[in-house]
Amino acid sequence: MRVMSAPVRPTASPEEGRAGVSVPTFVEREQELETLLAAMHGRDDRSVFFVDGPLGAGKSALVRRAVGVLRRQAEDDRTQPRDVRWISAGHPRSCERHGRADFGVLSPGAVLVVDDVQWADDDLLDTIERLLIAATPSPLTVILVHRPTGVPLRLLEAARRSGARLDRLALRPLSGEGIESLLVDVSAEGRRMIAAHADGNPLFATLLTQVWRSAPEANAFRSSLKGVRLGELPSAHGALRTDIERLTPTQRIVLGAVAMSGSSRVPTVQRLVGLDAQVVRAAEAELRGMAILSTRNDGEVVIAHPILRAAVYRNLTLGERRRMHRILMEDPLGTDPFARAEHLSMIGDELSAAEVVELRELAHERLIDDPEDAVRWTGATLHVVDERRDLIRVRALAAVGRPEAAMRALGSSRDDDGPARRRERLRLTQRPEGDVDRGREYLCVRTECADALLARDDWSDAARVLQLGADARDRIAELALRALETTEFAHTADAVKALARATTALASCDDPDLLPALVWAGAAAVQLERWGDANDLLERGALAARADGDLKRYAILQALLSYVHAVRGAGESAYRMARTAHEIASTARDTDTLRLTAVACVLADDVRGGARSAEPSLVLHAPAPMTGWIARLSAPTAISLGARRGRPAADAPSPAWRGVGLALRYSATAEARAAEGDAEAATRLLDAAFSAHERTGGSIASGWLGLSAARTHLMLGDFARAAERMRRARHDFEAAGMPGARVIAERAERVISDRAAASALTVLTSRETQVARLVADGRANKEIAAVLGISVRTVEEHVARIRAKLGAPSRAAIGGVLSRLDPRNALRAR
Repeated sequence: MRVMSAPVRPTASPEEGRAGVSVPTFVEREQELETLLAAMHGRDDRSVFFVDGPLGAGKSALVRRAVGVLRRQAEDDRTQPRDVRWISAGHPRSCERHGRADFGVLSPGAVLVVDDVQWADDDLLDTIERLLIAATPSPLTVILVHRPTGVPLRLLEAARRSGARLDRLALRPLSGEGIESLLVDVSAEGRRMIAAHADGNPLFATLLTQVWRSAPEANAFRSSLKGVRLGELPSAHGALRTDIERLTPTQRIVLGAVAMSGSSRVPTVQRLVGLDAQVVRAAEAELRGMAILSTRNDGEVVIAHPILRAAVYRNLTLGERRRMHRILMEDPLGTDPFARAEHLSMIGDELSAAEVVELRELAHERLIDDPEDAVRWTGATLHVVDERRDLIRVRALAAVGRPEAAMRALGSSRDDDGPARRRERLRLTQRPEGDVDRGREYLCVRTECADALLARDDWSDAARVLQLGADARDRIAELALRALETTEFAHTADAVKALARATTALASCDDPDLLPALVWAGAAAVQLERWGDANDLLERGALAARADGDLKRYAILQALLSYVHAVRGAGESAYRMARTAHEIASTARDTDTLRLTAVACVLADDVRGGARSAEPSLVLHAPAPMTGWIARLSAPTAISLGARRGRPAADAPSPAWRGVGLALRYSATAEARAAEGDAEAATRLLDAAFSAHERTGGSIASGWLGLSAARTHLMLGDFARAAERMRRARHDFEAAGMPGARVIAERAERVISDRAAASALTVLTSRETQVARLVADGRANKEIAAVLGISVRTVEEHVARIRAKLGAPSRAAIGGVLSRLDPRNALRAR
């Protein structure tokens, strides 16, 4: 048997209209279609063509398309259409319609298609076998469509005895682009996600499209594919039910156990179904041969696709599912707590009170790493009234970007709401009105109110809210707020004092209600470049946010901590933190964290020398933050990146801008104007930046300001001033204990040097550049004349002009000048 792959003449699709407008054939199946048509057009007395591929690969659809093309060609050629018979071995009614008598009247040149031949019963196999061996009709083409290793050996043997020509076509998976082209009315993100999880399988892509429509967001979609939660998709069950029902009882039992446990560990399957180990292994081997089971990279044998696993799971009765979930929760081979939670969640309303509590706490523990799991697990316990579970669910829903669902889960506001519910409502709405006085007795409500007010730059009301409390912890929160406020207003001396007191007070307090205060103090420490204090505050804050399940603050703290690692030179760890934080922000779709974490990604990548082209896009496409101080901390980077991407920026910052943020905002806007070629505006804005910086009374952020100013001078073509500014920035970073930032400055210095060299060499014409290079190589004038095909006198004239333009005192000095200018990187003819 040979595999046919030689293409034949192109054929139109059956949908081609009378006017000759061609409709494309199957995506990435054009060659297979032509190969199949070549077999159908064959004139051999006997031809048997095997079409194989895994479940859902599109085998039947491909053959149907070929049959359609064949009929269309007969119509166009005004010839007698071929006698085509189609039998679906997996459907008894199809076999009944095409009995043995029907085969007896096949006309010469007939095409017989037997689909899903792996499911053919003995009667159908007897009929096909006799037909192959018989002398009539002649010629005859038999197309057997089957799964890998699913062709009945008796048919293969009969075909060989008959002397028929044997050919085989194995369908390969579609590429990601091919899968995407099959999807209609799906967003670009949806197409990418579906293609990434379809394994090149058109059927799976179709079924995954329904999953996407029910969860049209990347993280929710990925979460939906975990475990067996797709079992409630009727279409998935219907499309795959025949395969499941056609399995032997033993195969079906073993496959159900694998669907429940997630992998085929023989001892676990034995416990679930009570079969002998040898029987389980034999069934597993058979299922692997059918491509229903496959081996993962880690060696685990699993069901080939989540869609298939879901259909198998749905085929089990509710009683079977619950019985096996109970067994698996106590698997002696070891079930990690989160796997146990998955089984608990599938038991649903049969959970005991203790199991509800266990599942609730596991959902809380899972909030940071996978809030979708927390949403799903808490949803399995809604038949029980539980205040803490409700709050965990509210936070999880908010974390996956579903604030409306979170508000519904929280319920309407009531006067007797406790502090936890009021705090969650504040987090969701960011509207503190009406809660200030009612929350007088609750510290957690007071700190949340203050944080909501800070988002609007309402510093006085934020301080007033904290002053309502008589608790010592309120005073700690006030110190942290004061540290951030004085930093923002550029009262540097006061800020340093307030930060020192806040850091000391927070060091001895682990109260989760003070989590906002840890964020304020940490942000102040970062802007004041107090790296040791910043690292301690942010690390403790991140631990507290993780324990509390506060994803937004966890992402902010991780982004700020990434900033600290980056400026201290730990680029790799900084980048890991920033990317993790940005993934959390992307899930929650929170504007503050999206912008701040994107900026952290860019800075960390700069320090590690990655220069990933995708990183600036994170910033440029992130929405504007809601919170004032976050906007001021992240905007200079966003403006600077925008300048390099040709995006305009306003000249004057808003009245809320002040201190360090004001200076950096002006300098970043100067970059934007320089990129636009407006030298006058750029110079004016740089003056404003340094004037604002001088008013801070210290050297805070002077390195960043110098870096920005150097980029502005570079764009304006003032290489000397750019180099001087960058040298100062490098020294400022070194003095401030920022080796990571110093690396950025050193890299930028080299860029300025290269650009200056390139600019100097542009005074030479292209011919002069050629001559200068040859002189630098030590060639004599006569040699240069021969190489370039010019006269010696012309060479002498060129050398004289080169010396004058480069300021070289002698011919020999030309090489030295070129060496200083680094011609390998910078030589550029005018």
